[in-house]
Amino acid sequence: MRSRLVALVALLAVSCGAEPPTPPKPTADFGSYGGYRVGMTAEEVLGVRQNDLVGTPSTSWNSVCRGFVAANFTSQPADTLSVLLTKKTGFRVEGIRLPSYARTTRGVRFGVDRNEIYRLYADGEITESTSQVGTEILVKNRKSGQYLGFTVGRDGHTIVAVRTGSHDFAANYELCSYVD
Repeated sequence: MRSRLVALVALLAVSCGAEPPTPPKPTADFGSYGGYRVGMTAEEVLGVRQNDLVGTPSTSWNSVCRGFVAANFTSQPADTLSVLLTKKTGFRVEGIRLPSYARTTRGVRFGVDRNEIYRLYADGEITESTSQVGTEILVKNRKSGQYLGFTVGRDGHTIVAVRTGSHDFAANYELCSYVD
């Protein structure tokens, strides 16, 4: 009886022109984004079906890095979901770069003022560093040891990229430029 009622409601919604509800967008936390987690294998990454990542477990950028990017990858990598696996982690996920529409579980997203990070993550260990891109604000989760990294834009205030994972990944260090 219940399944018939659900089918009837769905049919009425479609025939009345109502849009089906949009599923909530995944959020990021320390070491995770939606179904992706730091420490996953390539096969586990491919098993997450919330986004269309492209690549195969053997996709190799060089001998120290492998990665997956969203099928809608643009010339502006900060706009697109990407997942990095490194040799030093046994080719498990070291970090996740969030797409531009993503938010952290506390509401930080692209375009917010840097002061929001200090307000929303006052309970975390916050540091700043400089990368090849500019200023990076890092928030360390004291329990898990994972980080959230926020890149500050050229204006000195606006967040233009968000990453989660290891310290080096969140700090926007170059992890794949060398070959061993």
